[in-house]
Amino acid sequence: MNKFKIKKFLHYLKNNKKRILITYIFMFGALIVFLAIDQITKNLLFSHGAISTLNNHQVQFSDGSYKDAESIYPGSDKWINYVIIGVRSIWHGGITFAKTRNTNLIQTISILLFILIFCYGFFIERKNKTRAILIGCILAGDLGNALDRFIFAGYVKDIFYIPFVHSNGTFNFADALIFSGIIGLLITLLIPSKHNHNYKRHQEAIL
Repeated sequence: MNKFKIKKFLHYLKNNKKRILITYIFMFGALIVFLAIDQITKNLLFSHGAISTLNNHQVQFSDGSYKDAESIYPGSDKWINYVIIGVRSIWHGGITFAKTRNTNLIQTISILLFILIFCYGFFIERKNKTRAILIGCILAGDLGNALDRFIFAGYVKDIFYIPFVHSNGTFNFADALIFSGIIGLLITLLIPSKHNHNYKRHQEAIL
């Protein structure tokens, strides 16, 4: 049974190698571009506390004092408000959708998700470059925050907020990539094109 599945998958790869190659070219292109934007914005806009001085989750300041990394919250006079988007620097030691601060667990989940989403590229329908780019967005966001955790002792640089939202949290470009990528991907999955429908029928005939 397993040999049959492997043979079937190899047959699928052989018959779709050009489509898969194009998909991953667009996916990697989006990944590289958006990851670069994420890291550049974090390095240019984040403006406090050297996490390299971290000692028991506390950052050392120039006067020799220590303060918990996540409790360092800039005063509103240090916020930059561009009306639509604002900038302020916050260290974040967790993830948006969970309360855990276990860095090893967070990184393990992040890596597993990266691998699973990356493999989805094998099964994207022909000429669906939009979906490939959206997956690249999600991968860039996941990898961007994972890199932060590796470099900054388990912390992520959050820099953006929405001024006109009353209970506004702080996030980064990677978070925005993940959110927009997932929403966009769901839209393309829920509203398949006529071309994709015909392609699926063609694939079923091959397999």
